[in-house]
Amino acid sequence: MFIAWLKYNEEKLTKRLIRFGKGVFNLSDPKQAISSIGGYFKKIGSHIRLRNVNIDLSEIDKIIAENGVVLAKKWV
Repeated sequence: MFIAWLKYNEEKLTKRLIRFGKGVFNLSDPKQAISSIGGYFKKIGSHIRLRNVNIDLSEIDKIIAENGVVLAKKWV
C-alpha cells in the first residue's frame, strides 16, 4: 500500500523522493526511487499489495483512516 501511495502522491513528493533516492539508491528519478523501494520491500519478503495479505477489503477505509494519516504526516 505504501508504494501505491507514493505513486499517487509522486508529484507532491518529488523533491523528497529525489533526495531519498539519491541518498539510499543513488538515483535521481522519483519513479526509479519508488520502484527501488518496492524492490527492497520484495527482497526482504514484505508484501506491497493488499491482495497479497489477508486483509478484508471491506475494512480498507478503516485501515487507511487509522494508518494513512500517520504515514502522510511523515512524508508530506
